[in-house]
Amino acid sequence: MGIQAVSADPNIMMNKIRKNKDVGIQILTKNNLRSDAVIRYNWVEKNLEDGISVEGEENYTRIEKNHHITQNRKAGIRACEGAQVKILNNRIFSNYGQGVLLVDSSSGYIEKNEIFQNYKANIAFGGTKSADTVILNNLIYQSRSEGIFAIEAGFAWIKHNDIYDNSDGIILFDSSNHISNNQIHENQRCGIICSGSSFPQIENNKIFGNNQTGITIRDNSRVKITENKLFSNFYQMSMKSCAEKEKKKILRKNEIEGLNEWHNATCNIF
Repeated sequence: MGIQAVSADPNIMMNKIRKNKDVGIQILTKNNLRSDAVIRYNWVEKNLEDGISVEGEENYTRIEKNHHITQNRKAGIRACEGAQVKILNNRIFSNYGQGVLLVDSSSGYIEKNEIFQNYKANIAFGGTKSADTVILNNLIYQSRSEGIFAIEAGFAWIKHNDIYDNSDGIILFDSSNHISNNQIHENQRCGIICSGSSFPQIENNKIFGNNQTGITIRDNSRVKITENKLFSNFYQMSMKSCAEKEKKKILRKNEIEGLNEWHNATCNIF
């Protein structure tokens, strides 16, 4: 392990933390003793576990302005066991797991990062306390998997991000996120997929140039979709079970230009 701090408030700055046989940096709390660690201006790379691991209740670690969190064998940044982490202005790329992974009971405030080319999802989160998560003003691109993957993720906010050239832009499973004011474009498959029993609010997004579908709604999901612009996708909307009233409402409240898929049929909207 490179650096470990237990229920402490270290400033970890301007280091090269690389090629450790475990985690690069581990900040953990025990016995509900608080940690306000600050991790900034470091290179964290080529570690055999996570690059940075933040663990435990009352853990409010701040991770900011790290220029290289890269090529770690698992996640670039991982939070778990109730940690509430702030991730600001980092470059997180080319990790073999996720770029950012928030496990089960953890949450994060993720703003102004460049998160790209991670082998799994650029950002993955979910679980009981993840409703406190905010994903704001990030560049999220070129993952081999999802730009953002959310599972059982409550009412987390995904706002003002540029999400492009991932396998899929955003995938929700059993989640009710608020997705607004994002640009979601040129992903290899879909811009947004709502699956399982998801009930998100999708508004004021620009969704274009995705190779398959702008927004796909399937399984038992029901979605509030308003004031979005969808164009230049192969299908703009895909809904396998859509009542006529619901379809008209979607078309009225969004700017949709191009082919749509309703009831296994197609409908051209201009």
